[in-house]
Amino acid sequence: MPTDVPDWVTLTDDETVVWRGGPAPARIARDLLGEALLVVAGSALLALDAGVVGLDLDLPAVPAVPLGLTGVGLAVVGLGVALAVASYLRLRAVEYLITSAELYRKRGLLSRSVRNLRLDRVQDSGFEQGALQRLLGYGTVRVSTAGGGGVEMRFRAVADPEAVNARITRQLDRVRES
Repeated sequence: MPTDVPDWVTLTDDETVVWRGGPAPARIARDLLGEALLVVAGSALLALDAGVVGLDLDLPAVPAVPLGLTGVGLAVVGLGVALAVASYLRLRAVEYLITSAELYRKRGLLSRSVRNLRLDRVQDSGFEQGALQRLLGYGTVRVSTAGGGGVEMRFRAVADPEAVNARITRQLDRVRES
C-alpha cells in the first residue's frame, strides 16, 4: 500500500493512499512510435545526403529548400524530437490517485488541474480495453456518480485497468459498509 502523498492531495486524518499511478509505459511507448519514425526518416535523409548510405543516386537539388536534403532531414528530425518531448510530457503530466475516501486526477506540470471525487458519491465503475490495449496491458477506468449524467472521471491508459477498477470497488465496499 503506497504511503507517499503528493503535495496536490489533502488527506483527512483517517484517510490513506490505496493506489497511485499514471499512463502506462506501454501507452507512452506506443505514442512515441510515430515520433521515432520521423527521427529515423530524417536521419535517413541526412545519411542519404551525406553519402553514408552508399547509394549512387543522382538526386536533383531541391530548389524550394536552401539546404537540400540536409535541411529537410534536419527539419524532420527536429520535428520528431519536438513532438516526442511534447507527447512524453503530456502523458507524464497526468497522475491518478485512489485513497480510502476519494479519487483524484491531476493534470499539468507547471500549472495544475486537480479533480477529486468522493467515493460516497460513486455509483458505478468499470474499465475498457481495446484489442491493442489488452495486448499491451493498459486501458481506461471510468467512474460514474448518481445524478452526474454519465462518466464523471476517467483514469486513461492505466496499466492493468481491471486491477485498478477492483481497488476502486473494494474501497466503495468499505465506504458503503461504514
